[in-house]
Amino acid sequence: MQHGGKFTARLGADTALNLSGSIMIYGNGDGAYATYHDIYFKGDNQPALLEGHPLTAAQMGGLVRSLGQNTQIGSFLSGNVLSVGLDSLVWWVKPAIREIHFACSKGGIGEESSTTPQPGLIFAVNEGNWYVFAVKGNKRPTATTQLYQAPHFNVWAGGKICTGNVTLPKEFDIESREAWEKAYFGSRFSHPNVPNLVNYEGGGYAFWRSMLDGKFSKFPSEVLVPEGITLGKFINKINGVTQ
Repeated sequence: MQHGGKFTARLGADTALNLSGSIMIYGNGDGAYATYHDIYFKGDNQPALLEGHPLTAAQMGGLVRSLGQNTQIGSFLSGNVLSVGLDSLVWWVKPAIREIHFACSKGGIGEESSTTPQPGLIFAVNEGNWYVFAVKGNKRPTATTQLYQAPHFNVWAGGKICTGNVTLPKEFDIESREAWEKAYFGSRFSHPNVPNLVNYEGGGYAFWRSMLDGKFSKFPSEVLVPEGITLGKFINKINGVTQ
């Protein structure tokens, strides 16, 4: 609103903020550039921009901190949430015994469901993409944790999940993690999407036939195939961070 010849913003009945600066953003579809401009008021009390200069990382951080003083951002981060980006969420699921479902036309599996041991998993969701990886051990992953191909059918190299006709949650925020996990394990796995799903004699079909038959009391982590990327590098990748 305009008040007393100057532009102000009101956050509540007793709080008014005066216009003090402006950020100009330039882009061409491939990238963006921002400049910061101080404001001065002309004789008629109308605001005008002073010469701009590149917006620095320090100024961006200060702006975020200032805005955060009056805005509640995000939610409590539980121990298995690994990263929250502007449009991404990454979290860890501990190793556990889980129910898994199959609908295979070959491999001696057919339509079958059973409870089997599962490795620790990393799930990630961002706009238009859904990922899953396996990790070894039962400790919370760190940035240097090596990621492995999820040993499940319908997962591409690089972690992308083939969703098929699975109904996906509409949101990808902290509160929706369980819904995404249910969508994953509630689906029917039909076929391997990579030639080397696991290091196991006979391949993916033979491995899951053995799992369904109860051959392993805990998940055999030695069968996992390395993805060749760490958790930290993957998080940077989906958030568009280059190093």
